[in-house]
Amino acid sequence: MLFHPAISIAFLIAQIISWRLLTGRLAKGWPRKLLGFFYLIVNVTAISVLYNFYWTQEPPPANPVAWNYFYRPILLWEMVIFAWILSLAVLGIVSWPFKLIAKKKARGFPSLFKSKPRTPKFLNFNIFLLTLMLALTVYGYTEQLSAPQISRLELQFPRLPSELLGFKIVVLSDIHYGRGTNQSELISIFETVKSLKPDLVLLAGDLVDNNPDFAKDFRLPVARLEAPYGVYGVLGNHDLRVSSIDALITNLRLAGIHILLDSHQTISELPLDLIGFVDSGQKGFRATQTERRFNFTSLAGSLANPQNLTIMLNHRPEAVQEVQDYQVDLYLAGHTHGGHLAAPWDPQLNLASLVFGYRYTSGLYNIGGLKMYVSRGVSSFFPVRLWTPKEITLLTLIR
Repeated sequence: MLFHPAISIAFLIAQIISWRLLTGRLAKGWPRKLLGFFYLIVNVTAISVLYNFYWTQEPPPANPVAWNYFYRPILLWEMVIFAWILSLAVLGIVSWPFKLIAKKKARGFPSLFKSKPRTPKFLNFNIFLLTLMLALTVYGYTEQLSAPQISRLELQFPRLPSELLGFKIVVLSDIHYGRGTNQSELISIFETVKSLKPDLVLLAGDLVDNNPDFAKDFRLPVARLEAPYGVYGVLGNHDLRVSSIDALITNLRLAGIHILLDSHQTISELPLDLIGFVDSGQKGFRATQTERRFNFTSLAGSLANPQNLTIMLNHRPEAVQEVQDYQVDLYLAGHTHGGHLAAPWDPQLNLASLVFGYRYTSGLYNIGGLKMYVSRGVSSFFPVRLWTPKEITLLTLIR
């Protein structure tokens, strides 16, 4: 979001407007000078952060203290102010007809409603809205900083081959190394995965942001895993935005991650088949507007054995509608970050479902004879989560 220069300019304009709004409510002299000095320092630092870590190919700061308590909060402030000014603009547009009616009423236009007394200055709505956004943002930022939850599920398959009874699969998605995750966090994530002692690790896309060379940092944490059947992954939409997709694939494979590119593979000598597609893409933000369809007939690799358990790995959950006619037992996806901003009483009521039209945003779904699990992911390029905690998922296969 912040890495695009045009959007960054919009953020800067929002800072100027907000400064004007706030200084209009402060006494002249040192209060205004102090606020002006704060705005100057924050925005000069924000521009520096944007230039060094978002507009260029530089890696994120390895120091977790600087990363979590300096760089990210600076950008967070930019987002909060932009959201505040945008909210005021929307409210202004919505309230314009009512203001017009009020003016006509003053000239004798009849009204069914009594006039309301003016709100006291200390209850100024603008300040209340900013305070509310700051409170929610701080809470959401602490949720983003917290360690991923461990989601443990047992998945029952009546025709599960006996060789796969008790088989453990760890699912990770949306690592976003570069803009969402730094080196210390990446190592911590894979240390947690190692502690779960999985048989197989599956990565459901959005592994890196911006620079394909970031994938080189996966070598050490992946090498320390003790998953006997390896690590497999697919590319997500953010992976496809790097400067060189070929270099990314090479670096991921050198790091020990088997990337499935519209291909099929039987795992070692197990009765287990993996299908992996490159992200299907979308036109705009709508979940259902895919740019291309899956082509199962052209899958690279050996043909699936009908007796094997078949797992499909794809970044987007909505594409599950395209696999109904194919023999897939388990569909694994990510992409939604759990909806990112969800209602505390219902995780399925979230930003991704309300705004972008996603039907599947987190957790386990049974779709006909197919099981699908959508991971909330372990990170995000957007540094705030509300009631959508990060997760690492451990799936145990049972009959």
